[in-house]
Amino acid sequence: MARKPRTISRYQKEQLRGDMRFDSLKIYRFSSMVMKEGKRALSYKIIYDALDHVHHSFEKSQEVKSDKPKDERIMELFDKAIDISRPSFEVKSKRIGGANYQIPVEVSRSRQEVIVMRWIIEHARKRKGEPAWKRIATEILDILNERGTVIKAKSNLESMARANFAFYKRDKSKSESQGSN
Repeated sequence: MARKPRTISRYQKEQLRGDMRFDSLKIYRFSSMVMKEGKRALSYKIIYDALDHVHHSFEKSQEVKSDKPKDERIMELFDKAIDISRPSFEVKSKRIGGANYQIPVEVSRSRQEVIVMRWIIEHARKRKGEPAWKRIATEILDILNERGTVIKAKSNLESMARANFAFYKRDKSKSESQGSN
């Protein structure tokens, strides 16, 4: 007899600890995505080095210095980068009347974060010739400056959703008018 698959309840999710330095569940999830072959300590080192580099570069460009602790400012920058590149819609393929349509769907907040983190890692891995922490830091800095491949991916996804949203509504209204005849 097969074992019942293990699922994590909402209570257990709340009890999950974050990472060691920031105590953030978001950084913990990000490290899980960066991690290869179970080497969590290495993924934390990559992420911490990247976030320190982002903080150092961003603080150098700002004239106003904050009174908050360094780790708190780093988390604010990371949250800001995720908020900037968060997509509000995505497209899902749906089969209607023998044809496949790309239907726009609203994205939940947790899914938005997952999509952004995947984009950051995916585009950082495509860059070559630099250490992993520097590639991730460059992607995050590009997001904070509102340029780069992650912002382009967000705009492509949202423009595709907008275009298909209008098409889907028009197609839906045609089928309703034909059904009433």
